Amino acid sequence: MAPKAAIRMANLTHGNGKRSLAGTQRHAKRQDEVSRKRSIGDPLQNYAWSKAGLGMANGGCDIIRAHQIHLEQTGAGQRANSAPAMHLLAVVSPAWLLETGDPRETSNPRVKDLILEAQLWAEDWCGPGSVFHVRYDTDERGAGVVDILVAPVRMQRHKTGAERPTISGRKAREELLAQERAFDPAATTATAAMQSSWARWCQAHLDPRIERGTPKRLTRREHVHAEVYGQIRDEVREELRASLRAEVREELARSEVEAAHKLAQAAIERLNEEVARHKAKVASARSRFYRARATSQARLRMFSRQLKKLEEGRASMEAEQAALRRAREGSDPHLDHLRSLIKAFEAASPADRAHGTRQAIAGSLAIHKDLERLVLGKKHPTFDALMDALEAAWRENPGNPNLHPGGRAASSLSRGAPHTRPGYP
Repeated sequence: MAPKAAIRMANLTHGNGKRSLAGTQRHAKRQDEVSRKRSIGDPLQNYAWSKAGLGMANGGCDIIRAHQIHLEQTGAGQRANSAPAMHLLAVVSPAWLLETGDPRETSNPRVKDLILEAQLWAEDWCGPGSVFHVRYDTDERGAGVVDILVAPVRMQRHKTGAERPTISGRKAREELLAQERAFDPAATTATAAMQSSWARWCQAHLDPRIERGTPKRLTRREHVHAEVYGQIRDEVREELRASLRAEVREELARSEVEAAHKLAQAAIERLNEEVARHKAKVASARSRFYRARATSQARLRMFSRQLKKLEEGRASMEAEQAALRRAREGSDPHLDHLRSLIKAFEAASPADRAHGTRQAIAGSLAIHKDLERLVLGKKHPTFDALMDALEAAWRENPGNPNLHPGGRAASSLSRGAPHTRPGYP
């Protein structure tokens, strides 16, 4: 967007009012309420020049004295009902000043050029030496505005016919309007002529890009006083700040919700991972339990089979023990008889052993094996001698079946039949 140039003009008055020389001086020195409200910096840093001095502390803002000096220098008089001076505001866009530095710093080269060219432009159509005060405020929020106080001097004929130099802003404006009509025949007011003149001056001496603002007759806009504009601006800014704060709060709330959602998502993912690990552990434990149960059941079945075999073995053993008890009970009489025979055999002479007991020995021969296996459990020396005698008797009488070890007596005893030989109890 191209930078703009504009002019504001107001006639000063006599007396002590706001638009008087005295009121303008109070404003320049930051002694009125309006200037104190606007000021946001050090007013001593403002550029202030007048015909009374340079700098705020050295007469640059002594407007009344500067105006008096101007009258003395020009020898001009003042009419009672005419304005003692014009207050011009030469404006350019602050963005144009920002291109070379801070628009509120007088060290900015474009700020310096703007101050100089504004004064030269005013003296170009008001007359040389007509400007008696120039100021550029750096302690306010705004920028790009040069305050110019100018008192054009024109010759005026009095009733006596004599001409005298007189302060006349009206005549200077009329001359400017006549000049501008040569460039713009549509110009009808001195204010419009000043707008066009200042824009061309800026294009020629500051920057060709600078354009004149759109004429009021086209925009239909009404000029708003600086105080009213400042109040409206502050209200709009406050509304914008409130809206911006609300948007920021909403964005922060949205960010917090998004952050909380992300944290919740992360927590859910971690929880799902924990659940998955827990399920894996449970499945592994269940698998181990099933394997252990299957192993235990297999071992239980094996133990049951072994227990059954043990029960069967115990029953068989008990049956064998019962049979053994019965055999032992049946063999006890034979054992007693045999012991008596052994004692008798040991007490007899050899001849009696060979003849007197041969028949009894033959009857007892058939059960010697069962007695030895079931009762004695080992061989007896006397019993061996008895058997040797029995064998010798059998060799002497081979035809006697009672003397043979495999005879009827032996067979009947081996089958478990009761033995009823003569001489047995």
